[in-house]
Amino acid sequence: MSNKFLNNVSNILETYKGRDKVLKTLCYGARFIGGSKKDELSTRLRRFGSEMSAARAVLRLLDDASTISYVIEYKLGQNEPDRVMAVLGFLGNLADLIYCPIDKICWLGSTKLINVKDVEYYDNINTLCWVFSVYFSLMRNLWYLRILSLTQKSLSRKHLEYSNLDKRRKYEILTCVRLTLDLLHAVNSLPPGFLWSSKFKAWQVGLIGTISGMISLFQMYSKK
Repeated sequence: MSNKFLNNVSNILETYKGRDKVLKTLCYGARFIGGSKKDELSTRLRRFGSEMSAARAVLRLLDDASTISYVIEYKLGQNEPDRVMAVLGFLGNLADLIYCPIDKICWLGSTKLINVKDVEYYDNINTLCWVFSVYFSLMRNLWYLRILSLTQKSLSRKHLEYSNLDKRRKYEILTCVRLTLDLLHAVNSLPPGFLWSSKFKAWQVGLIGTISGMISLFQMYSKK
């Protein structure tokens, strides 16, 4: 049992997504526990969270090839169950494509490797792309959840596909919860004046990010 657990954890950590989700959970877990307190432990936890965030930023520099490959393979979403999912998937991919180069500009500017006049401007555009990407992904998954529910209702409980659809539906519900948390976080990261942007406290952002990261890890582990 323990051997299987270690193998599954090892397999997760060998993937880019797995490492990113672990770093995300550690980052926001530290921020949640650290909160806004001024004591030494809280300060160290926030510093640890910042280092984990910086590690994620470096890993994202390697995103381009996989993102472009996925977009090319996805095309206009011909393999999606219907046109709604195809359009939402295409729009989400477009947001991801715009995000990649701007994220590089933000990183290069923040590390002073190149001279960027207004890093904050690019960072805001980057965050907006993140918001759109998460929003379109959430809408796409909610629509897919609707398709799964309708298909499941049309089948008898004794049908061979019924249990598979039920498992898939539960998985997609978890995905929708995770994406909702990510959307809350993304909008909050925008400058003040847009919906609930900049309204959450540090510990609230930490809690949202921690739960989202833990759901991601659970989903990855349960697939093994």
